[in-house]
Amino acid sequence: APYLFDVDFGVASSLDLQPILDQATSSYNVTVISSGRWVVDTDASWVSLSSSGANKGGTFSIKVDNNLTSSKRTANIVVTNKDLKDNNKSTLKITQSGFTFNAECNDKIEFAALPDGQSYKITYSCSAELLIDAPNWVNCDDRGNGTIIVTAEDNVSTVKRTGTIKLSNAYTSDTRTFTVSQEAYEFSVSADSYSLDYEDNDDVVVKITSSGRWSASSDVTWLTISPEHGNGNGEIKIKADDNAKTESRKGIVT
Repeated sequence: APYLFDVDFGVASSLDLQPILDQATSSYNVTVISSGRWVVDTDASWVSLSSSGANKGGTFSIKVDNNLTSSKRTANIVVTNKDLKDNNKSTLKITQSGFTFNAECNDKIEFAALPDGQSYKITYSCSAELLIDAPNWVNCDDRGNGTIIVTAEDNVSTVKRTGTIKLSNAYTSDTRTFTVSQEAYEFSVSADSYSLDYEDNDDVVVKITSSGRWSASSDVTWLTISPEHGNGNGEIKIKADDNAKTESRKGIVT
């Protein structure tokens, strides 16, 4: 009978793998048909073999570890027939990509108190599932294409706030952090009291500093306010009717 020697790796003679492997891509079964003794070996410590060889045909498995380094790497699995002098080797070459984890944002992430559609973009590349940790007032929308859109809730507090967006993954200790800040809500007026003569008064101009919408009203009919509504910084004019009475009077503008 003819001497038999054939190796079926179950894949092509070369194999390109991602750095993070699942059960289907990390383990391979190999069948060896041989009339005599054969051995198998690898030149890489990150590849495990279930057998070193046998005297006749048999099987063994190849187990590949995840690559948590940033460098691409190569391994060779060589099955050698110890009886034959020619055509006595069969080789499987495995190439595995390096692990990548990068993230950047081209702008400082600084929000107004009322963001009103304001957003920032973080771009990233990660060989594993990305983990995102952020303050509860910061929204991070992972679009799944290497892009995170960052938005913020309204800050109706008079205190500026800051926080940190932390990006990580389940396989390495690497992290990427981004500082987020948001301005405090502002609301103030240029003065809180005015004294007027009984007649011929100029309009009182009150300057308003505001992060958002405001309204103004009076508790008396002899004070007229214009405008009564606004959004953001602005001013109002208060016009007082002449006082034909001998008593002083007081009105409150809110």
